[in-house]
Amino acid sequence: MRTMVKFTVPTTEETNALIREGSIAQKMETILGKLQPEAAYFCPIDGKRGDISFSIWRTNPRVLPSWNLFGWSWERQSKSSLL
Repeated sequence: MRTMVKFTVPTTEETNALIREGSIAQKMETILGKLQPEAAYFCPIDGKRGDISFSIWRTNPRVLPSWNLFGWSWERQSKSSLL
């Protein structure tokens, strides 16, 4: 099933510091490695840093709850023919 995952990262001093030290980049690499998206678009979403990724999931991965680290929020939308 093709799934779109959208997440946002709040713009705070804490997340800015994590970006400078590279912690968020390492976490994103791990998460995207598990999701194996067909496409990932990093862009502003509602005034926050964000990502929209498209994956084909054969099972329900348990990677998404780890995105709650650093106060990230995410939503998932699944359809058999999501474009």
